[in-house]
Amino acid sequence: MPAPSYDQARRFVASLGAVGKSRGRVGPRELKALRSFTARDVEGLVPGDVYTSDGHRHDQEVAHPLTGQPKRPEIISVLDVRTRLWVGWSAWLDEAEWLVAAALRTAIVGYGVPSNWYVDNGCGFKNRAMNDPVTGLMARLGITYRNSLPYNSQARGIVERFHQTGLIAPARQSMAYVGTDMDR
Repeated sequence: MPAPSYDQARRFVASLGAVGKSRGRVGPRELKALRSFTARDVEGLVPGDVYTSDGHRHDQEVAHPLTGQPKRPEIISVLDVRTRLWVGWSAWLDEAEWLVAAALRTAIVGYGVPSNWYVDNGCGFKNRAMNDPVTGLMARLGITYRNSLPYNSQARGIVERFHQTGLIAPARQSMAYVGTDMDR
C-alpha cells in the first residue's frame, strides 16, 4: 500500500477538528476546554429542588480576630439552581465543615430544605459530619448529596458566576481589594 500524498494527509488532518488535532499534544484539562458541552436544563426543577454551594477565598483583607493581622476570609455561598437566588452564606477565616453547615442552615431557615445538595470535593463539603449515612447532616435532613467531578468547576457554573458578579466585582471597588488585577 503506497503512502498517502501530502495533500491527502493535509485534508485528513483538517477533517479531524480541534479535539482530534490536539489529542496527545495537550493535557486532559486543556483538551476538555476544546470539547463541546451540553447546557443543563433547569425548567423541570422547582425552586428549592437543588442547592449548589462553593467556597470562595475573598479578595479583601480583614483583621484576624485574635492576632489583628490581615487575613482573607473564606465565604461559603449557597444558591438555588432553579432561581439562581443567593439563599445562604457564611464566612470565616478558613473553610471548615461547621462553616458549610452554617451556610446550609441560613439557606434552610430562609428557603427550606433542598432535595439535592450539589457541591465540589472540598474539605468543608466532603466529610463524615456531612455525609455519614447514619449520623451525617445530609442523611438526617433527607438531602441527596452529590459531588461534581474534580477539577470540573464548569459543572457548578451557577455558583462560580455568582462569585464573579456577587463577590469579586463589588470587592474590586474597595480599597482593601487584594485580587490579582488590583493594580489595573
